[in-house]
Amino acid sequence: MIKNASLIVRVFSLVAIFFVAPANAQDNNASRLVPIISFILDDSDQCPRVTQETTRTITEPIANQAQLNALQGVTRIDGDLIFSAPSLASFDFSALESLVELRGKLEFDTPALGSIRGFDCLSLIEGNVRLISNRLLTSIQGFGALTSIRGDLQILFNDALTSIPRFGALTEVGGRINIRSNADLDSIDEWFEALTSVGGDLDIGNNNALTSIQGFGSLTEVGGRIDIAFNDVLASVDEGFKALTKVGADLNIVFNIKLTSVQGFAAINEIGGDLDIRGNNLLTSIQGFSNLEFSEVLGEIEVRNNQNLDCSNPAPNFLPATISEGNAVNCVLERVFTTFPALAIPDNSALGVSSNIIISNQPGTVGSVNVLLDITHTFIGDLLVTLSNGTQSIELIARPKMPNASVCSTSNIESIRLTDDSPLSINTNCGSINPAFPTGDYAPHASLSAFNGLSVNGTWTLKVEDLASRDLGTLNNWGLEFVVNP
Repeated sequence: MIKNASLIVRVFSLVAIFFVAPANAQDNNASRLVPIISFILDDSDQCPRVTQETTRTITEPIANQAQLNALQGVTRIDGDLIFSAPSLASFDFSALESLVELRGKLEFDTPALGSIRGFDCLSLIEGNVRLISNRLLTSIQGFGALTSIRGDLQILFNDALTSIPRFGALTEVGGRINIRSNADLDSIDEWFEALTSVGGDLDIGNNNALTSIQGFGSLTEVGGRIDIAFNDVLASVDEGFKALTKVGADLNIVFNIKLTSVQGFAAINEIGGDLDIRGNNLLTSIQGFSNLEFSEVLGEIEVRNNQNLDCSNPAPNFLPATISEGNAVNCVLERVFTTFPALAIPDNSALGVSSNIIISNQPGTVGSVNVLLDITHTFIGDLLVTLSNGTQSIELIARPKMPNASVCSTSNIESIRLTDDSPLSINTNCGSINPAFPTGDYAPHASLSAFNGLSVNGTWTLKVEDLASRDLGTLNNWGLEFVVNP
């Protein structure tokens, strides 16, 4: 309470002057004493209570110190508080130490100003807060009592700014937050530790010295989009958004070329637009989205051109991505279903032997499918192998041939994968020595793309027929390897 004590001494000194001053000076003294006496009598925790007597309406920008000094003792300003002094290098902001509420916007258009201090009692700003193109501004201090900004908070194009206030009491920003193109700003750590909601967008971009974002630990909801973009040396977004559950529009983490990890979004369970993670060349993991489900992203999921990203290490729950390309390991969803029937293949019988894989409760449709196959048989050229799912049926193997077009006379298909991506056709690449088809990839007789777009769910049937006499064999095991579309 030292501050209060000194103010009380000042007030009693002024009161003494008031009573001993000549009569023709008493009216002027009285008009100045009313707000100061109100400030002391209504003081709570060193900040005044707003009263009608200490409210001032202003209509003109503050261009000099005299205009600012005229606001001494004011607790509420109705209107905009705009500092417009292009050549002024400093302001003494102590004249506003009693200001509690601003019913308009707060704006600084002061290219020569080096620092902003004070506003220690200011708790509410109804309009926007704009600090834009203050080229020599190096620091902002104060604002420790500010709990609510009903409009936007914009901190843009302040080339020399290295830090912004610790808005330790700020719980809500009704509009957007823009922290963009501040060339020397190097961190956002614990600045917004009490902030729980942002009504509009949250935009952090083009801050060329920014290395970390850890300052939004209590933020639970952003009504608009989140853009974290073009921050050239940003290395991590580890704990910055650990409480965030909802983003109303898009979430974009794009072109942060030094970003290596994103681990700060573990609580998020709703994105109202797209999720776009793109052009972060050093990014290796996105495990920060460990709890986000595909159905919780209402737009598209794009994970593209992150050259070092292995999306399977570990795989996020939101798989499969709608678009995923240009990553070390793309964000697709692979599902594998296998069975080990060990069924004897009847000799010289079109009835053959059939084995089913029944799939249920799987979301999505077939993006692509490969077939895993292991058959022991003494004459591969006897075999006809088909795959069907009740809607579509194709021939995987149709009595394979030797390169000279004679029937393949060698033995065994040893744990191969049939995939449309292989240049080696299983029907025309039978070797002259055993095994005929060693472990590897082969293209099927007919394209597996016939199943693309169909449901993953259903009964998938593999049928093996031996269509010539004497040789015998066994269907040992087989499986389906899907890439699933959303």
